[in-house]
Amino acid sequence: MSNLLKNIRLDGQTKFVHRMATIDPKLDSLNESSDAQSVEKTLQQKIEVAKHEAEQIIQKAQARAEAVEQQAVVKEQEAEHRRADAFQQKVQEGYETGFNKGTNEAQHTMLH
Repeated sequence: MSNLLKNIRLDGQTKFVHRMATIDPKLDSLNESSDAQSVEKTLQQKIEVAKHEAEQIIQKAQARAEAVEQQAVVKEQEAEHRRADAFQQKVQEGYETGFNKGTNEAQHTMLH
């Protein structure tokens, strides 16, 4: 590994090359005869794969966030319907109570 680091100086990216070599054992097999261009190409391929994987992760996260948001909208709509139903029930009960009270008072008045 030290030979690789001695031979490769890609614009101050030695630390990055070292990190990539520790992440991917295949890079460790590169020996002194490997030229900087082949190492750079290999690293560029790894970067492209990592970018693609990151894009997929982001897309999945966005899809999950949209699904959660949609579920929240549906739950809020359901809650609104329950509130409306409860209000309607209270109105109906109030009407029935008032009607029954009025009917009872009318019957009471008529009897006396």
